[in-house]
Amino acid sequence: MLYDIRTSEKAATTLETLTGVNRTIWLAEQYKNYGRIDYTYADDDVRNIITKHGGHYPDLNDLEMVVTHITTSSEKCRQIRQHGIVDLVKAYEFANSELRQFLENYEINIDKINLKDIRNRLDDNKDLLINLISNGNLLEHETFTEMLMTIMHLKEELDTRYCEEIEEYEIKHIEKDLMAVYKYLTIEWAEYMKYLSRNYPSLYCKALINNPFDNRDKRVKDKCFLESIK
Repeated sequence: MLYDIRTSEKAATTLETLTGVNRTIWLAEQYKNYGRIDYTYADDDVRNIITKHGGHYPDLNDLEMVVTHITTSSEKCRQIRQHGIVDLVKAYEFANSELRQFLENYEINIDKINLKDIRNRLDDNKDLLINLISNGNLLEHETFTEMLMTIMHLKEELDTRYCEEIEEYEIKHIEKDLMAVYKYLTIEWAEYMKYLSRNYPSLYCKALINNPFDNRDKRVKDKCFLESIK
């Protein structure tokens, strides 16, 4: 049996086949649980739905799954069991999420960072930053707006503080600003990658090859990702 959960409708159809409960019931449950953050008792909820609507428990011995969401976990999927699969912005809001813990504990090495180069790059792209901040449509996206404001703050700090005689305490302050920018950029980059994967497979492949978190040789990445395009 094929278990296709690539869309809500396909998942509901598959659940109907597995349990005998009409697909409209499963879709209604999905909408009812929209925004839910605690999935601790999700298994009990499923059992109750099957019992209430006269369904049957599925035989999972002969089941093939088709999915588009793949995740990894270093803590045995504790967060997923607790909160369910949520988007990256929502995941970051949970204080105990793996993403939040990684970003909170990640540290940059300020001694290896060329502050002058960052200042110059931000100066070269100041018009782009101003245009983005002035775009009312983008301001509706809270995390994206916060990212832009954090970058602008970093630019102002570098413009006013960076010089040959910069003090150690100023470097420490800029280090914190850089870390804040890094956190927001990481989340927004991952959200953008998710968007490309759903809508523009070719652009997504190109983005994977240029992935800043993948340190493999470009030829290795080319072979890996280009062969995946059908």
